[in-house]
Amino acid sequence: MLKITLTTCKGCDKEFETEKIKGRKLAEYCSFRCRKPKLIMRKCLNCRKDFEVMENMPWIFCSDKCRNKYREEKGKGTSKRGKDWEEARKRQMKKDLWKCTKCGKSNIMLHVHHKIPYRKTKDNSIANLTTLCSSCHLKEENKRRRFGKA
Repeated sequence: MLKITLTTCKGCDKEFETEKIKGRKLAEYCSFRCRKPKLIMRKCLNCRKDFEVMENMPWIFCSDKCRNKYREEKGKGTSKRGKDWEEARKRQMKKDLWKCTKCGKSNIMLHVHHKIPYRKTKDNSIANLTTLCSSCHLKEENKRRRFGKA
């Protein structure tokens, strides 16, 4: 048996009728239009221009170009992995002979993996890096997340 309930829409604050079904949450919005995320205006940290962003997103730059320019000016480099990341990445792949160090595959897309996350150590040394194929890299990242080593 269906039970009709009066509910207030989270998007427009109007009341609407919804069906109460056992084991399910009540509808929170009266229509698809109300379900759309709210957009807010922010100022880009680099160029100071206003840009539109979804309310729940943490973006502080209007574009990747602005983010990279800001990071370069602050001496952080364009990569989240430090200024020397590109050189360290190439050096590591060359050291590992362009092969996955886990399964030995080559001639495929390779990733350079931080054994201890860069965000914790800021370390791009050879001792903290290893070359992995996509599937081995995914397994390593999942292992790290599962066992709380992230």
